[in-house]
Amino acid sequence: MDSSLTEKLDSGIDQSSLSKQYQTPPTEPVTSFTALKDRIKQHYELASDYYYSLWGEHIHHGYFLEPADSKERAQTRLIELLCDRAQLKKGSTVLDVGCGLGGTSRYLALHHDCNVTGVTISGKQVDIAVRLTRDEAGGDETSKTPSEPIKLGQGSARFIELD
Repeated sequence: MDSSLTEKLDSGIDQSSLSKQYQTPPTEPVTSFTALKDRIKQHYELASDYYYSLWGEHIHHGYFLEPADSKERAQTRLIELLCDRAQLKKGSTVLDVGCGLGGTSRYLALHHDCNVTGVTISGKQVDIAVRLTRDEAGGDETSKTPSEPIKLGQGSARFIELD
């Protein structure tokens, strides 16, 4: 990046005063893979409702082509770009690793007739994904267990918490 641009960007922000506004806990060393996994799981257990309020059903970035693009349009455009690059065929079986709140799983089931299994380490995310998917399906799926597929159009989605 041009150094003059960097100076202009940095000149309006007093980094030291900005950082004093927030309390950041000290970084804890990770002693094992299990400890790291537990910290990541705790993060999603605490933050998933907030992420939903901020990002909506897709807690991933988007592909913005126009300044007026909404985040929702950019998010679905990114999914379509990746489907195109992967040459995803209608009716495919898909494993959505790190499915978050299940937005991409639902999208693939509804728009590409895929049968999707979404996996996450967060039980909170599974609960949210199942609720949103049942709502999308019209609420007819309430008697099923959380890990059973929920029919969406010609596809389906199910969500599993992995330990």
